[in-house]
Amino acid sequence: MRGDDLFRALFETARDVLFVIDRHGTMLMANPEFERRTGWKREEWLGRHFGQLLHPDDITPAWNSFRRQLTSNRPQTVELRVKTREGRYLTGDFSWAPQIKADRIEAILGIVRDITDRKESEQRIREEQAKYRDLFRNAVQPMFRTSVDGTLLDANAALLRLLGYKDVEELARINMADLYVKPELRNQIKEAVDSKGSLIGLEIELKRKNGGVITVLEYSRALKDANGRLVGFEGILEDITARKALEQKLKQYVEALEASQKELARLNSEKDKLFSILSHDLRSPFGSILGFCEILATEGDTMPAEERNEFIRYIREAAQDQLSLVNKLLDWSRFETGRVRMDMRTLDLSTLAKGSVDGLTGLARKKSISLVSRVSKGLHVQGDEQFLRQVFDNIIGNALKFTPAGGAVTVEAEETGDGFIAVTITDTGVGIPAEDLPKLFKAEEKYTRNGLDGERGTGLGLSVCQEIMKKHGGDITVQSTVGQGTTFTLKFVSNSRRDGLAILIADDEEGARVLHSRYVRKIYPDAHIIFASNGREATEQALRLRPDLILTDYSMPVMDGYEALTELKRYAETKRIPVVVITGDDSGSSRDALTLSGASAVLAKPVTFDSLEKNLRMVLGK
Repeated sequence: MRGDDLFRALFETARDVLFVIDRHGTMLMANPEFERRTGWKREEWLGRHFGQLLHPDDITPAWNSFRRQLTSNRPQTVELRVKTREGRYLTGDFSWAPQIKADRIEAILGIVRDITDRKESEQRIREEQAKYRDLFRNAVQPMFRTSVDGTLLDANAALLRLLGYKDVEELARINMADLYVKPELRNQIKEAVDSKGSLIGLEIELKRKNGGVITVLEYSRALKDANGRLVGFEGILEDITARKALEQKLKQYVEALEASQKELARLNSEKDKLFSILSHDLRSPFGSILGFCEILATEGDTMPAEERNEFIRYIREAAQDQLSLVNKLLDWSRFETGRVRMDMRTLDLSTLAKGSVDGLTGLARKKSISLVSRVSKGLHVQGDEQFLRQVFDNIIGNALKFTPAGGAVTVEAEETGDGFIAVTITDTGVGIPAEDLPKLFKAEEKYTRNGLDGERGTGLGLSVCQEIMKKHGGDITVQSTVGQGTTFTLKFVSNSRRDGLAILIADDEEGARVLHSRYVRKIYPDAHIIFASNGREATEQALRLRPDLILTDYSMPVMDGYEALTELKRYAETKRIPVVVITGDDSGSSRDALTLSGASAVLAKPVTFDSLEKNLRMVLGK
C-alpha cells in the first residue's frame, strides 16, 4: 500500500477528529469523525475558514498555539471549543502538525480529541466542591481538617467563634494537641480514628484563646490516600458546655433532693423515737402525781402531817425526774435535728477534766470514793466548753453512782499517735452486763438503772453525750466487766499545734476526713492534722491556728467550701493560706470560679492518692 493510500485509510478510520487547513485557515479536508462529533457535513465546511467553527474567545489562543508550534518545533496542545450544528460547544484538545515545503507552510494537519465529557465532569466536580466549601464555611457546627501531625489545614467560622480566634491563619499557628486540656488525649484519639476509621461523640475539654475551658463532643474520621495511608483528619465538634452545666446543676438538685429525703426519713425516725419516749416515760409518772394530788386535794385536811409530807415528797421527786427527762430530751433533740450552734474554741483537756472533777469532788467524798484526774496539760482539742463539760460531768457522775464506798474513779488521757487523744474514765464499780452495753447510746432503748444509793437517771444522758462527741468529730466507747468496773473512752481529735507542717481538713463526712488524713500523712508523715466538719469551723480554726494548708470539701452544711474560701480570703491572717477544694462539680465553669476566688487547686471527686499528692506537692513544694 502506497503512503498516500495509507494516510487516506488512517484519516478516514481515526477515532479522533482529523482536519486539514491551508495556511490561511481554510478547511481543506475533514474525516468522518468530524461529522459524527459535530453534526456538520464535511461538504458544508470545505472551503470555509476554520476559525468560524471555534468559539470567538478561542480564535486567538488557537493561532497563538500554532505559532508556538512553529517557533519551538515541539508538539503543542491547546484546549479549544468547537461549535456543533445544534449550536452547543464541544471541548477538545487540539494538536498541530504543519506541512512545510521549501520553508513555506503548505497546509496544517489538526488532530482533535473530544474531552467534553471529561470537562463536564470536572465542572460538576468543581461545582460540588464549591457546594461543599460553602457548606463547610457556613455550617453552624464547628468543623475542621488537620494533618496527621496536628497541623490545622482548614476550619470554618463556627470553629473560630467557638475557640475565640479571628481567622484560620491565627489558629493554624497552634498545634491542635495544645488545644486539649489533656494534650495526651490527642494521640489516643489519633490512634483510635486511624484503627477504627472514625470516632463518634467523644467528650473532651478544649482550651479557648482566652484561657476558658469548654466541653465538646468530637465526631471525626480518618482521611486516607489511594494506598490506604493516613493523611489527615476531619471532623465536627458539638459544644455541650452549657448542657454539662445544666446537667451538673440538675445532678446537684437531685442529690440535694435525695439528701433531703434521707434527712426527712431520719427526722421521722427520730420523731418516732421521741414520741415513743414521750408516750411512756413522760406520761407514766403523771398517773402517780395526779393520784397523790387528788388524795391531797380531797383528804389533805384530815391526813396526818407525816403522810401528807411523804406524798408531797413523792410529787416533788417525780416532778424533778420529769424536768430532768425533758431537759435531756431537748438536748438530744437539738443535736439530732442539727439545731444547735457550738462555740468552738481551743480547749485544754486537763482544764476540762479538772473542772468536772472539782465539781463532783463533794459527791465523791460523801460516798467515800477516790476521784482523781491525771490528765496532763498541753493536750488541746477544738470544741464547745459547755457541751464537753456536760460529757465529762455525765460520765464521771455515772461512775460515782455505780462505784461502792472505798472505790476509785480515775480520769486519764494520752495521744494515740494517729491525730487523736483518748480520755479514759475508769471506775471500780459494779460493772455493766455485756448484753446491756449495746443499749447505752441508743435513745430509743432509754437504758437506765438506779445507782447504788437509789439515784435515778433518765436513760438519755449517754445518748446526748454520744451526739456531742460526734459533733466534735470524736466518739465514745465502753468496756465493762460485771463486778470489776467500767471504762469509758472519749476519743477527741487532737488540736495541739506542733512545730512543722499543719494541714486543716474540712469535711462534714467523718469517713472522708479519715481517708484524706491518711493520704496526707502518707505524703507528709510528720504533718499535724486539724479537723473541721463545716466551713464555719474551718474558718474559725484557721484564724486561731494558721495552718500551712487547708483541704476542704465543696459541699458542707452551715458554710460550704466556696463560702469558706471567700471568707478566708477576706482576713489578712488567712488570705495567704493555700486552699485546695474538693468538689463533685467538675465542670470548667466551677473550676474557674473557685480558682478566681483564690483556690490553689481544685480536685474532682473521688480523690485519689496520686492526684492529692501531685496537687499538695505542687502547692506546698516537695
